[in-house]
Amino acid sequence: MTSLEEPLDTARAIGRVIRTRANAISDLGNQIVELPDPNKVTPEEWIVLSDALIKLLKELHEEIEIFAQKASYAT
Repeated sequence: MTSLEEPLDTARAIGRVIRTRANAISDLGNQIVELPDPNKVTPEEWIVLSDALIKLLKELHEEIEIFAQKASYAT
């Protein structure tokens, strides 16, 4: 094994997680876009959607920070 395999595998794994988080955010956006009548969504439902989006954004941000931290140690 070469010394590049582990960092490459790590970068790819983190990249897949970032892609998954970004896709989940996109999917949630699609759900919001496809609401038949946003005026009929209850405040509680908006809170659930907002909380889900906030959670996904935080997770995405954390994964990006992990990637940036690991990348800063790359040679």
